[in-house]
Amino acid sequence: MQYSEEEGSTPEKETDAEIPTLATWQEDATYENESSVTAENQLDPDEQDQEQSGDVLKSEIVFASKALGIGLLIGLLIGGIGLFRTQSSQAAFAKKLIRSDACPNSSSSPSGFCFNSPVTVSFASNNPLDQLTASQSTAVISASRSRIGIFANAVLDLQLGGMTGALPGSGAALDKTEASSVTGTLSLAYSDLTSTLQSSSNSGASIFYAGNNEIGTSNQVSYQGKTIPLVVISKIQLKNGQLYLTPETVNALGRTAPASAVFSSTAPVPIEIAAMPKGLSYSSLTTTKQYLVFHLAGRNISLGSLFASK
Repeated sequence: MQYSEEEGSTPEKETDAEIPTLATWQEDATYENESSVTAENQLDPDEQDQEQSGDVLKSEIVFASKALGIGLLIGLLIGGIGLFRTQSSQAAFAKKLIRSDACPNSSSSPSGFCFNSPVTVSFASNNPLDQLTASQSTAVISASRSRIGIFANAVLDLQLGGMTGALPGSGAALDKTEASSVTGTLSLAYSDLTSTLQSSSNSGASIFYAGNNEIGTSNQVSYQGKTIPLVVISKIQLKNGQLYLTPETVNALGRTAPASAVFSSTAPVPIEIAAMPKGLSYSSLTTTKQYLVFHLAGRNISLGSLFASK
């Protein structure tokens, strides 16, 4: 049997390049995956800018939060130290104002405000460094009971501004500190005014509120062997640092008449009041249902003359 060349020839073997191996398949698959991932992760320029801006904003927020936290801690530390020093200085100043002996009782010469009972002292400052060093320049003094001259048990409220010199809460004497401005009120209860009037004149009169800038005085007078209650309503005024009472109406035996029909003179009557320390004066007067209120003002006053401290 004869075979043709085609039929009897041996088939040629395929080369290694033409046979796909397992390694080749894996490389191709890896390339395709990397290509797809790279294509998905690619952003256009605008999106990249937005992402970078977001990262910068986050960094700025973190930095600002840290700075704010540090600032708050420093503020709390300074505030705590300042509060402690301020309270300590206030307490020392208040203690210095209170006398252990009797307050002087004089109306002829200024003696300063005197305290035998607790005094409230508060410093006010808008500068945190002043609080830290306890060098406040403004102080508020409040006392429910104070004495100056013949005025006893007066309610005192004073604001001292522009204090210079030694710290009022230090161990230095009060005359080493000066206030450039002093304002406030001295309030006298009508019952205390009655006691003052009775002790000074022994008239037995009592004083009460009768209206706006008006007070009433109630007294007992003798007439033809009889004791008659007499009530006089007077206008109260402050002129040039002096207190005056001007009679307006008189009520006796249930009848009210003009003061001019009863008294031979209705001229203003001067009333003794306490002298103020040097540099401080009475500026005005108001009446309330509970108090006769003197408004005070002064400049460049030594605390040594303002207060009759120990």
